[in-house]
Amino acid sequence: MRGAEAPSDQVRASPVRNFVAGGLTGCVAKTVVMPLDRLKILLQGHHPKYHRFGVLSGLRAIYRNEGVRGYFRGNKAQMMRVFPYAAVQFLVYEKSREFYIAELGQKRIVSLFAGSTAGICAVCTTYPLDVLRSRMAFKVGDDLTVRQAVRDILHTEGSAAFFRGLKPTLAGMIPYAGVSFFCYENFKAAILSIPALRQRRDDPRHLNPLANIAVGGVAGAVAQTVSYPLDVVRRRMQLDAHRPDQAPRYRSIAQALKAIYAENGMRSLFRGLTINYIREIPQAGVAYTAYELLKRLLKVYQPVVTATDAPPKPSKQ
Repeated sequence: MRGAEAPSDQVRASPVRNFVAGGLTGCVAKTVVMPLDRLKILLQGHHPKYHRFGVLSGLRAIYRNEGVRGYFRGNKAQMMRVFPYAAVQFLVYEKSREFYIAELGQKRIVSLFAGSTAGICAVCTTYPLDVLRSRMAFKVGDDLTVRQAVRDILHTEGSAAFFRGLKPTLAGMIPYAGVSFFCYENFKAAILSIPALRQRRDDPRHLNPLANIAVGGVAGAVAQTVSYPLDVVRRRMQLDAHRPDQAPRYRSIAQALKAIYAENGMRSLFRGLTINYIREIPQAGVAYTAYELLKRLLKVYQPVVTATDAPPKPSKQ
């Protein structure tokens, strides 16, 4: 994300540095909200031990039943997924944004298209790890290692289980990532017109960290609201036990939406949204802010060496 900081002809993003900056961003942001993320999965999956709890009571119940480690159950699989996911997402966003600008010009809608493209690519490259993380986070009781979780899924459900829920995930990611990047870029551009909110009053490219966190948090909240019902469908399909003697409950996005709606109306489709706001606002705010800082720290944008800038070749003797 560059917001007002569009690259000039003199600088280009280094793909390797961009990849690392994006991956580290994801790990930092997810670690901050991991306890809330665990509770969200338990609520979305309608876990029998937790589905009646609210946010605070649910967090207390996790601690009471599983201790501090319970807040981070599934974290190994989470980090295995988050680093490549965020790295691919931010790298593809930067590159696809350059492509759309070249095709469409400097239009606001560019960040919407680039965000959706980045989200789709990130999901497709890391989806099995997301399924694995969901299964590990949903389990209550004894710890489950990554190897054990993979073996159990393959033994009981087959390799197809690692892609269950992919369609609703992609359907939800298109509006989520697109709206998130679109809101962030445009909110940031508007806020940068206020000198007091800049990192340096004379530099119109960067917000100060607190303003950046606020802008990123609002962007994340808007995106979550738009895409949340599909996120519930995704999680239900991921957690849907498919055994040889038991057909899956959810066969399509439409059928899953109908079945979930039948449980308790619209409340079922938005169950866990409150905790998602509590989780998503700081996560998105930290992610966008960390990425902006890491881009500068890792010098993601490097000067373009042109023919006139290159040192002269030694003459042949």
